[in-house]
Amino acid sequence: MQRKIKGLILGAALALAATSANAVVIQYDDNSAEEGWQIGSAYKVGVLFDNPLSSSWLTTVYLNVGVYGSNNQLQIYILDPNNNFTNIVSPFTATLTPTNGGWEAVDVSSKNIALNSSFLIGVQWDPSGSGSNVYLGYDTDNPSNNSHSYDYNIWKWPDPYWGTPPDPTGNGDYGIWMIRADVEAPLPAALPLFATGLGALGLLGWRRKRKNAAAIAA
Repeated sequence: MQRKIKGLILGAALALAATSANAVVIQYDDNSAEEGWQIGSAYKVGVLFDNPLSSSWLTTVYLNVGVYGSNNQLQIYILDPNNNFTNIVSPFTATLTPTNGGWEAVDVSSKNIALNSSFLIGVQWDPSGSGSNVYLGYDTDNPSNNSHSYDYNIWKWPDPYWGTPPDPTGNGDYGIWMIRADVEAPLPAALPLFATGLGALGLLGWRRKRKNAAAIAA
């Protein structure tokens, strides 16, 4: 009886596992925001991510923010650093929940953002120029991660560019913007069917053996 139950549980577990992709949350901060910044509308900052998964999808963008008013939006950019920081997907607006500070999950799974290698997530404060009530967390405890922190240097006119490192204070106060990324690698197409089949076979075998046992007892 134990083997029957174990076989059934194994099939069910495989079927459940097959519905989930291989997911990784990439982060370079230590979950502690020493500073929070609200910068002018022309300014953009971001984080360059080294993708550990090849041929993956971006599903969630995490932002450590404080939102203290009704102008609670940020413009989000997903860029390809290997192609002169061109857009992987068109920039979009994230509407954030008013909070005194914490992590906000922005679901981007419906945008079908395919990734192959490194990528940059950038944010811009209210491109309309009417002001913003959003402060983005800045971690200064880990200067070794500064190479992942980027800004869009608007002062390099007429050729502004994405570069590193940013120094918001102008006093060598380097750190990492508190942005994280959830990426998922798709499973092989046949795997969910295979696992579901195992679960079905386990259930069928269990029911057949129960029926035979009932017939013998009768």
